[in-house]
Amino acid sequence: MNNDLSKIQSQMKQAMSLLKKSVDLSLPLLGSKQEKEVKLLWEEFIQEFLDYAKEKKLKIPFHVFLPFR
Repeated sequence: MNNDLSKIQSQMKQAMSLLKKSVDLSLPLLGSKQEKEVKLLWEEFIQEFLDYAKEKKLKIPFHVFLPFR
């Protein structure tokens, strides 16, 4: 695997690990008085990611972000 692909894969693995940890930290708070804030954090995070993906989709010549039409 070339160096750039290796870097991408490594970054994605790190991101997935952090997301899983965030989910695991969030789950116990559901059903608590902090549930609303936890849901808001996730909604804001997901919206920011989707907005970024949509923005980048306009700049790339292939459909990496095809699900984000």
